[in-house]
Amino acid sequence: IHFKMLANNIRKFSVNAPKIAPGTLSIVEAGLKYVGGGILAPFALLGYGWLNVPLNHCAVVQRFGKFESLKQEGLHYILPLGANYNKIFMGSLSYKLDKSQITDLNGNPLIVSAIVNYQIEHPEEFISKIKGANNYIFNQAESSIKKTVSKYPYESDDGIGLKSENDQIVNEMKSDLQIRLDGTGIKVN
Repeated sequence: IHFKMLANNIRKFSVNAPKIAPGTLSIVEAGLKYVGGGILAPFALLGYGWLNVPLNHCAVVQRFGKFESLKQEGLHYILPLGANYNKIFMGSLSYKLDKSQITDLNGNPLIVSAIVNYQIEHPEEFISKIKGANNYIFNQAESSIKKTVSKYPYESDDGIGLKSENDQIVNEMKSDLQIRLDGTGIKVN
């Protein structure tokens, strides 16, 4: 059995307004940012502190471990002292879950795999909540599929069975996975 979660992959790139408010720096951190950044500013001519964000990406800028801002595609200068950034792809992503053995409602062993399509809608949540760990997404997807498959028989006389790849089952998997990923900035397509 092969379940597919398909989505419309056409999406115009844009970064939504951040869901997380920028963190407030302490007086010491702010002093380091501006005084240290001012001292290091001449090194900007050598390329220090410049951030190039490629097409269809955005960068989550953190300073001293606190969310500071989102930078869209293009060339940006950030004061480098205490700054850290992660570049996030904002397009559609997909992951193929490996085949795994799951028992259906009747106790029959089945070999199941799936393709999960998702995209990162709020990169600041993705970085701050799950530290950008894609393993989290894959573990939740595998758990969701195991839970859903075990609720249905392989074949059924009333029409709701895994063999027919009913849309109801696929939608249930998608909604269960989305519930598991709420608050992480990820949208399942």
